[in-house]
Amino acid sequence: MEGMPEESKFDAIIVDEGQDFRSTWFTCLEAVLKPGGDFYIFADPNQDIFSPDVDELRCFTISKHRLTRNLRNTEVISEWMSHFLKEGIIRPGLKGGLPISHLPWDSPDEERRLVEREVGRLLSQGIQPGRIMILSPNRLEKSSLAGTPSIKGFPLEPGSPGTASLGFATIRSFKGLEADIVLLTGLRSGTRSCTDADIYVGGSRARFMLIVFYSRKTPPGKIVQMLGL
Repeated sequence: MEGMPEESKFDAIIVDEGQDFRSTWFTCLEAVLKPGGDFYIFADPNQDIFSPDVDELRCFTISKHRLTRNLRNTEVISEWMSHFLKEGIIRPGLKGGLPISHLPWDSPDEERRLVEREVGRLLSQGIQPGRIMILSPNRLEKSSLAGTPSIKGFPLEPGSPGTASLGFATIRSFKGLEADIVLLTGLRSGTRSCTDADIYVGGSRARFMLIVFYSRKTPPGKIVQMLGL
């Protein structure tokens, strides 16, 4: 970055998912900003799943503003998410919403059958497969849906769903994205990729409907508290 011509630098830089950035990365970005340019950082400490020190952002000598209005999720989903907050509050912008289902499983095979049942139920109601996203702490080949090429006749494909296919992704790879309906699968305590922050990230991807599948034997702590298990 050193020696970069002033005319090649940027008038403004906007950083999203700032909680995932390391402090040295911001230094590099500032080096390509014109003097007096605008530098915006948007961050959510509740989505700190990659372990940079998010507190370093608070040390910057910049104007800080708290954003509290949730414009993605329904009020019901927003209230569910509030159980997983480390800090701050959420004010939902979409009132009401469908109730959230919590479905326990005792084995991967049982979870797979539950997922297939719920997908079939949604499809029977006329919901297009491209609106359905299945998220898991694990990759497809390590999940309960390993070896499942399709569900109810629709292909199950890694990544975002297509118009005629169901999507599957890890929670962490889908961070920053969204889907109308999310099936949040594979939740169990004691795994590094199923922290409260991961569950918060996964659930907050759902705009209108959220279905949660959790281990009956090792349910995540917040699920235990929420459901009074």
